[in-house]
Amino acid sequence: MQQAVDTKPESADSVSSFPPGLDRLPRIDGVRCVHVAAAVASCRACADSCPRGAWQVDESGVSLTPEDCDGCGLCAAACPQGVISHAHTITKRREGRDLVAFAACASTGLRTGQDGVEGVLPCLGAITLPELLTLYGAGVRRFYVTREGCATCPTGSSTPARLEKTIADLNYLLAGRGLEPLRLIHRSRVPWQALLTFDTEPDAGPTLGRRSLFRMAARRVSEVVDTAASTLSPKPDQGFRPPGRMLPPPVPGVAAERVPWPWAPAIDSAACDGCVACARICPTGAITLDEGAGAFRLSPPDCTGCRLCTDVCHASAILLERLAPQRQSLLPLERVRCRACGVGEWHMPHTREKVGGEKTDDGLCRVCRTTRRTRNLFQVLDD
Repeated sequence: MQQAVDTKPESADSVSSFPPGLDRLPRIDGVRCVHVAAAVASCRACADSCPRGAWQVDESGVSLTPEDCDGCGLCAAACPQGVISHAHTITKRREGRDLVAFAACASTGLRTGQDGVEGVLPCLGAITLPELLTLYGAGVRRFYVTREGCATCPTGSSTPARLEKTIADLNYLLAGRGLEPLRLIHRSRVPWQALLTFDTEPDAGPTLGRRSLFRMAARRVSEVVDTAASTLSPKPDQGFRPPGRMLPPPVPGVAAERVPWPWAPAIDSAACDGCVACARICPTGAITLDEGAGAFRLSPPDCTGCRLCTDVCHASAILLERLAPQRQSLLPLERVRCRACGVGEWHMPHTREKVGGEKTDDGLCRVCRTTRRTRNLFQVLDD
């Protein structure tokens, strides 16, 4: 991923609403960007979400023009691979015995660090599904927010719906697991600030009773054992987790085949020819090739919806379903040796079936079939 060089002074209006004390420009982990993985990547999430056109996606790659960026954070919420992040934080507090969360839009005039205020963001639309899942996993069930002037905000009048849509998506996934929702509660500026500063307390961690103390001690012993074991075997990169991996498990009694996922990949076996390009390109392991089993394995918890698999599939055989249950988990393949070059490759079983007494394929690998390797052979006969 490229970043354009900042050669022009920033305009005053581009940063006027940004909370002081935060790094305005986004953090970028370009290694995970799909455009680094494949030149055919079609993702334009960052560019399409940016209200100022600071992001550009073209033949040369992805670039950010710093002087056009106002730090709104909408690109971070749109990026499926978690490539983009910002310095904002959502505040957790204690309301009685309950853990609650607070966030405010900078357009309200509130500023983090002033008058006990915390949790001010450039835009509430920048809150991502992984951030909400982190809050939910910590025990938060109520999320208090305040915003003003969305209709006239430079980030666009459509941004108020973004947080509500993300919350609705989360609650749909939770309901499919039989779990209680995360409540989004709107307050005007003054009541929100009063609730934050006077009616709640900083989160100092759980209050432990005697039984809780023993459970905590047992957990710490377990953590010591896990830490020791981790030195013997390497762990995968923990820097990014697909949202599906952050979802809590369903309650007992919920059928696994009915549990929805943020994204669920499926392969049309009638169209697929088994080229395995999707399994090779998938950056998160949502589609893998199990050579031992001779099959594709599909894992919705690992799918981010980046669409690299659909970008490389020449047969248009892959379907990505959003907020859907798993349709497939295993898709059998077979290993076939090319009769021309002898190279073995994977095929879908249907390509070897007979139709009207004839096989539907010619026994050639994709390269030999494409290049027709025998077309230049000829014989010179002497008179």
